[in-house]
Amino acid sequence: MVDIPVRRVTISKPRSEDDAAVIARVAEEERRTSANIATYVVDVASALIEADIIRQRDELHSVLQRTPEGDVEHSSLQQRISELEMRRRAMKVE
Repeated sequence: MVDIPVRRVTISKPRSEDDAAVIARVAEEERRTSANIATYVVDVASALIEADIIRQRDELHSVLQRTPEGDVEHSSLQQRISELEMRRRAMKVE
């Protein structure tokens, strides 16, 4: 597992802030930090999945270029490439 260093962002305490306001402010900071970490993790995972889809598509495209056009495998390869491209584009919409 990768250890991602995360620093807590702190906002200086206003002079007139009481203890209840401090607790509310800290709770809000923790909520925002958790939300940002979740967004970061989703973005990294999506990028890795997209990179793998592109790699698979490129490998199939390479095989397709070496396959004779009349071969039975030719249309199957085209279909698989098309499916991978549709999956990649669907990830961008979500």
